[in-house]
Amino acid sequence: MTVPCILATLAIGFLARRDISWLHALSLLVFIQYICDLLDGELGRRRRTGLIRWGYYSDHFLDYVFVGTIITAYYMAVPPTYQVHVFLMMVIVGGFFVSTYLEHGATGEFIMSEYGFGPTEARLFFILFNTFFASTGKILLGRFAPFALALLVAAVIITAYRKQRRLWKMDLNSLPDSILSHPFQKGIIIFSILLLVYVIFTIL
Repeated sequence: MTVPCILATLAIGFLARRDISWLHALSLLVFIQYICDLLDGELGRRRRTGLIRWGYYSDHFLDYVFVGTIITAYYMAVPPTYQVHVFLMMVIVGGFFVSTYLEHGATGEFIMSEYGFGPTEARLFFILFNTFFASTGKILLGRFAPFALALLVAAVIITAYRKQRRLWKMDLNSLPDSILSHPFQKGIIIFSILLLVYVIFTIL
């Protein structure tokens, strides 16, 4: 069911170029996709199909594509001046997915929530986001895009820093006689500050 939702999302993005109230329909699609996602997992467990690896891959891959098409819909809806910000938002959101899968590969733990914010909360945010901007107009939506980009950049930097520090500590604990210092810590802090400054300047 996610594939039809993806195609419908792209269609809504095209329609929202002329009428921003189509974002209400996008909220409905987010809700439908969420229900179908829950039902898919439950049906798989009840039927015991055994397609665990295929289910894991296809489910998370399509989730990423669906989120990408939501941001693409925003890209089509906002004025051209702000489209570059929305495009960069898609790149940053991809960073969250990559970070999660890399951590899973390194630790065997699949952690999708950070600070209590996970897939369910993200869907709720999209619905509230769409409801607000469908009522206020595309100009305000466009003006919000740079600030949303800055928040996403800050969030992905904090997330990456926390995850790499956790992995570094896990490696260090496996080497009790090691006296290694953290080679990446100062570098990522400096890079994060420079990146945030750059994003803020692009907003201004």
